[in-house]
Amino acid sequence: MRTEKKFLFLETKPGSLYRQPFVRGTRIRAEIPYSATIAKKDEEGDEPGMSPEEVARDLELPLEAVQETIDWCRAHWDVVIADHAREDRLSAATGMNHPNYKSDPNKHYKAIAPKEYARIIYDEELPR
Repeated sequence: MRTEKKFLFLETKPGSLYRQPFVRGTRIRAEIPYSATIAKKDEEGDEPGMSPEEVARDLELPLEAVQETIDWCRAHWDVVIADHAREDRLSAATGMNHPNYKSDPNKHYKAIAPKEYARIIYDEELPR
């Protein structure tokens, strides 16, 4: 039986689309501080990731909170990937992923039935 480490700075939000925890008392998902520490490559070159200390300063969080997000994400990256998949599926179903959605949301938005919303959110193929 796997026992989950108790975190001091992370909490889940009931009713949230996201299964990953948030930094307690904020709307900052665990992936946000963690992602800032990862080096990125693009056409313009390499961009080194920030140190946990820099992320803590930048997001105005305790260093220990940033460290907890890093630990959690390293152990549960599959949940973060599933959160993105869930968000993508919901955007596709509602038309929010249409290239012109922001300029004319009324034209592109499609309401979906609660049953369809639940099917997308609680997809058995995605980790919870």
